[in-house]
This record gives sequence, structure tokens and C-alpha cells, in this order.
Amino acid sequence: MRGRALAACLALLGLWAGLAHGREPPPVRGWLTQVDGVRVLYAWGTPRDRGFAHGVLLRDAIIEVVDQYAVARIGAGPYGVARALVGGTATVSPALRAEAEGLVAGLREAGGAQIPRLGRALDATDVLVLQAYTELAAVGCSSVSVWGAHSADGQARLVRNLDWSDAPALLRNQVVFVWAGEGMAQPLVSVGFAGYLGCLSCVSAAGTGAFFNMGYGQGAARPWGLLKGFTPANLLLREALAQGDVDGDGDVDREDVAAALAAARHAGSYIVHAVDARGALVVEVEADGHAVRTAADEPGGPPQALVATNHLRKKTAPTACRRDRLARQTLAQGALGADAQWRLGERLALHSVVHSLQYTPAAQRLQVRLRPAGGAPGDGPVATLPLGTLWNWVRAQGKAP
Repeated sequence: MRGRALAACLALLGLWAGLAHGREPPPVRGWLTQVDGVRVLYAWGTPRDRGFAHGVLLRDAIIEVVDQYAVARIGAGPYGVARALVGGTATVSPALRAEAEGLVAGLREAGGAQIPRLGRALDATDVLVLQAYTELAAVGCSSVSVWGAHSADGQARLVRNLDWSDAPALLRNQVVFVWAGEGMAQPLVSVGFAGYLGCLSCVSAAGTGAFFNMGYGQGAARPWGLLKGFTPANLLLREALAQGDVDGDGDVDREDVAAALAAARHAGSYIVHAVDARGALVVEVEADGHAVRTAADEPGGPPQALVATNHLRKKTAPTACRRDRLARQTLAQGALGADAQWRLGERLALHSVVHSLQYTPAAQRLQVRLRPAGGAPGDGPVATLPLGTLWNWVRAQGKAP
């Protein structure tokens, strides 16, 4: 109810501001609410509509993330360099540029886009710099998938930690997005934070999930790699999931994520764990190429399970990793049920964990724990997001759930 009241208040403020200037304000095609204590933003319509709703409904949160986290962490000087690199070399689709522009317009409509640390108003290029943060800085992550005989109930499942930062400005402004509308063959749910358009942890209505891990290969966190041109990884994942059948084989599945990554130009080093109801794969990506890793690539390992931390294991020679070793030792003991897999995920989380989740595609179940600001890893309740209800809302074509 608090989320609904907030959205209503912001919409009224925008209306009053528009009337004061003798114009009717644009419609807000979005809705902000809470599910099990988690903020959920629904946004639909055109790409600009989705961005506008995002900016209007989360204005204060976006400004705090940009000012108190992104610019503060990158630094004012390096931020200028990053802005020039991303603005000049990043490949971003017209749809996502329109969404970034809509977000800025929404900020202005809701009270302004001024960023104190920048000494100016945010613009669409700044929004795109935020999307490329994972190409500019090293972060952690871990994930474990099981399916078939290695899942106690036979269902494919993935547990995942986004190990990033314990900065209060980031933790305080975590949001679950539900995106639908023009140009999206597949509606999406994304677990992220205010101002972030890309996919760090995303699932589509077709049941495909993609989960981003930073890689510790030779290209990790080296900004000069951006000079050759690149598509920001998390925007690429969002567009792949939204497109659905990327490889044109008639199925929407984990292979489409691999196809999208294979076709793009990259910077840095990262790992994507993709899962659907039939299984999982891991794609190891760097500027000089990629490798798709499956359970068959790991002789002696579980035939229906995969582990991803931050270390490349197929594209380059495997590197020793405590978390990888712990996960494999646990998997060697036999099939995992949902609770055991969640407990394994908790043991793999770093101190910098931002959120943890478990996704079960066939059951349309997404369980999320968002770490509270000032809290320790493992703090905060586990919320269950009813994906079936979210997709039904999508089918209602923009009507509030």
C-alpha cells in the first residue's frame, strides 16, 4: 500500500506541476508497489514511456544512486573519461536510448535531474554510463544451477548471489522491475536498482533467466578496452531476453542468450549463467571471444549441474577458487533440493552481497532476498515474487495488478 500511495502522490505532483505551467503532463505508464516488502515497478508502453515512468516514480532513488554511489565510486575525474568512452564507443539500440531519454524526462517532470557531485543535471549519456558500470569496475558474483538427476525434484533451479557493494545508497534503492510493451516480444522481470535499465538478474515470461557475473580474465576492469567499441553487457542481456528467439530456431531458451553474446562486441571480462526449464549453460565472455561451457565440459563433475563464480574455466585454463571448490564438493554429495541449494548459495555469498535469489523456471517461482542498508549478508526476509501473477498483469495490457 505504501508503494501505491507513493506512486499516486508523485503522479499528483507531476499533474500539479504541469497545470502550473499551463500544460497537461504526459501520462505515467507505470505503477509502483510492494510485494512481500520488496519494491516493484511496473512499466509499459513505448520505450520512452517505460523510461518516463521509471524516472517519475523513482526520481529521488535514482538521484541518490547516481550521486552517492556511481559518481562517488568512480570519482569526478575518471567519471568524465568514462562518459567520453561510453558516449563515443558504446553500441546501444535506439529503443534503449529512448528509454534513457525518457528516464531523464521523468526526473525533470518529478522535480529535476540535478546531480550535486556533477554540478549539473543528468542527461541520457549519464544514464548509459551507469549501465556500463560493470565494464568499468570489478565486482563479484556466484551462481549454481542443477537440473534432472542432480535436482532432488527433477526441476531445473538456479541460486545466485550478486556480490557488489555494501554501500547504503545502493542497498537502499534496490528495485524489482517488470517491463513490458512495444518492442518486447518477451516481458521481463529484473532484480536491480533505481536507474538501472540493464539485466543483472533477469527472467523472461518464456522462462529463460540470465544472471551476470564479473569475470577475472585478462580483460577485467580495463577501461581502455572500451575504445574498440562494445555493447554494454547488461543492456545486451536485456535485449536478448526481450527478443526471445534470438537464434531463430523456433524455441525461446538458454541457447538464445548464448547466441546474443556470440554476435556482439564486448569489453572487459564477464560470465553469464543462463537457465531454462530444461537445463543451464555458462558463457565466458571477453573482448577477444567467448566460450560456452556446459556440464559435458567438466569430466568427473556432476552431469546435470553447473557452477559459476568469477573465474573463467573453459575459455582460459581454470583458476583455483574457494567458492567454486566449495560448490563442487557439495554437488559431489548428491542431488540438491531447493532448501539445500539455497543454503549452498548462502555459503558462497561474499561480504559485498547485494541480493541473493533462487529461480525455478517450470514453477514460475522467483525468491529474492534484498540485503537492507546497514545490514549484514543474510539479513532481510526472503520474498517470493509470484511470476504467474506478474505475467497475467502483462497479459492485461498495462492494467494495474
